[in-house]
Amino acid sequence: MQAGEAGEPDCPVTPVAGQWVAIDPDPYGFELVSDGSHLSGQGCLAGLPSAGDAILCSPLALQADRGRHVAFTWDMKQAKGAPGIAYFVKMELTLSPERTAMAGKVWTSLGSLDGEGYDVVLVRYPEQPVPPATSCSGGEPSGACFLGPLRSDRFNEPRVVELGGGNLLVLWMSRRGVDSRLAGARFDAATGAWQAAEFLDDGSAPVDAPLVAASPAGWAMVAYRQNDALVTRGYDPKTNAWSEQQLVAANDGSFSNPDPKTLFVYDGGDATLIASAGLAGLTAVDYVAEKRLWESPHAIVAPPNVDATEWAAASDAARNALVVWVRGTAFDQPFDVWSSARSAAGTWTAPAQIYTGSKQIIKPAVAIGKDGAAIATWQEWITRIASSSYSFKTGVWSEPLTVAPEQAADNGAVAFSDAGSPFAYFHRNNAFGDTADQRTELIDGVWSAPQTIPPAEANGASYSVTGGGHGVQVTPLHPRAGQSPQPLLLPRCDGY
Repeated sequence: MQAGEAGEPDCPVTPVAGQWVAIDPDPYGFELVSDGSHLSGQGCLAGLPSAGDAILCSPLALQADRGRHVAFTWDMKQAKGAPGIAYFVKMELTLSPERTAMAGKVWTSLGSLDGEGYDVVLVRYPEQPVPPATSCSGGEPSGACFLGPLRSDRFNEPRVVELGGGNLLVLWMSRRGVDSRLAGARFDAATGAWQAAEFLDDGSAPVDAPLVAASPAGWAMVAYRQNDALVTRGYDPKTNAWSEQQLVAANDGSFSNPDPKTLFVYDGGDATLIASAGLAGLTAVDYVAEKRLWESPHAIVAPPNVDATEWAAASDAARNALVVWVRGTAFDQPFDVWSSARSAAGTWTAPAQIYTGSKQIIKPAVAIGKDGAAIATWQEWITRIASSSYSFKTGVWSEPLTVAPEQAADNGAVAFSDAGSPFAYFHRNNAFGDTADQRTELIDGVWSAPQTIPPAEANGASYSVTGGGHGVQVTPLHPRAGQSPQPLLLPRCDGY
């Protein structure tokens, strides 16, 4: 592809110098190289040439060059060592105005060379800076379409939270090229329409470990790790706007290797983030919306008690919070269950041991109900599932009860009904290969006979989220979850 006309004599149509990459559609990888005047590239299977993990690479063949539009084909039979089966690909791309991204379609012989094809976007490697705005890009540093999530981006780790009144917030990891970013969109129940999808991180570095939570009145927050630091953004339902990105903790001596675990958001915008912090153990950090700042971290599990193998946490609208964790070492040695609690806006209690078992303990779960009541469940290896109740008013745990005595029962979630009764969920297996999700209720200090329930109820989710094709689909799992929104359609960037 050579430089040509694009409406103005000083507007080049080849990409700026650099390497470009696309890893879709699976299992293909494409890599293009530009010197600012010419564009060439390779197609491969199972990776990228520069990464050293690709196989069967061969050059792309230029088929057409029309201004900012270019077409290639790739014939795997030209690759050294190609097997008897042949793969053939044709690709049509359009260059964005600022020449830093390309989008288009790919057709493969694995699918159909004459069908709809796959959406694809090629982007430059992250260490290569975006060139400044020019008259060719309309004064913008990037084409507007390329600034948001695209249907060709890889879709991972979807989740959805309710914002009250039928409004929803859907969140997912969007991967384009070699980077992952945090993307989201809001569903407005009043209009029955999705707001435009957007990236929620600032794009300065790849992100991972995303969390999202919302309060009953629709205040929300996302937390994620970027450059080994914890950062957040808050959503205000009164203004329908996100706050600026805020730093919770950096990867330094006081908060090493931060890893977000659980997030709780309260009406008004305050929040509590539970995170692991390397050698510092398990830490809670509180956000004060009025001050717009994160307070100093509080170590819940600190040295020498950092050998917590598994843990669970819960909080309620009154800001009561409870963390339960398991401590142990060898498989056949005693394990302990520990806890720390916070009453409303008070301080966290010192870690307290609530139970010791003779064997390994796994899969703790915890829930908070009405009137300052809480409950925790855990699984004692090949023995039983047990529970203990906690009162925020007295700060006392009850003697453990047996939820399920079966050896082949896997502990799941625990929750309170609208009437205030605790429900425990678990998955049962037996020697004949039969499996079932089951639920039992705590009535007058005794767990009832288990009842088999649908898997959707056992998972505790109200909605499922799927991505692919043209966008994102959110589906209610039971009637009380509300209406089923139309799919959120994502753009292709095919107008450039």
